Amino acid sequence: MSAQAPTQAKPRLWLRLLMVLIVVGALVAFLGYNKFLEIQVQIAQGSQLPPPTSVTVASAQPDTWSRQVKAIGTLRAFQGVEITTQVPGIIQKIAF
Repeated sequence: MSAQAPTQAKPRLWLRLLMVLIVVGALVAFLGYNKFLEIQVQIAQGSQLPPPTSVTVASAQPDTWSRQVKAIGTLRAFQGVEITTQVPGIIQKIAF
């Protein structure tokens, strides 16, 4: 008597292809859902108003000022200022 080793049946090609497509589809769905959640968080953060800009006030003092300076070089601002034309309220009087 000859004893034959039991042979394993190989999965059909279409079954392997179907399993790969299911795994790839699940991976794409997982990554897409995570990206969707990230975008929703960014939208929620973007809908919040930025905090108001802090303003300091100083009294104007008269002083002498030279209209021209003879120099060669480059100027760079040490501090900046943000000026807007939209201020809440109604102008009652312009005192020029």
